[in-house]
Amino acid sequence: MKLTTAGGQEFILGNQAIDLAPEQVGGRIRYAGSDIILPSSASLHWPALPHNPYVKDGHAKPDEARIELRLPFDGLHTEHRLTIRVGGHG
Repeated sequence: MKLTTAGGQEFILGNQAIDLAPEQVGGRIRYAGSDIILPSSASLHWPALPHNPYVKDGHAKPDEARIELRLPFDGLHTEHRLTIRVGGHG
């Protein structure tokens, strides 16, 4: 799947790790037919592998990976607002 940032950077999500600082994310990503509008402080990490309870060691495979959006909560950031638009780019 392809992920595009507000700055026009494009990434194909595969096995390679992606770590984007807030400046690189730019407050918006497009992924899987959806626009996600993020706080300007949001960063992005790929791949985040979940625990798989169906395998003995709990290790997930790359096709089970998730996009991880990191939002800071501290004295300057006590609340965040996200907007997700599904099925369009408007």
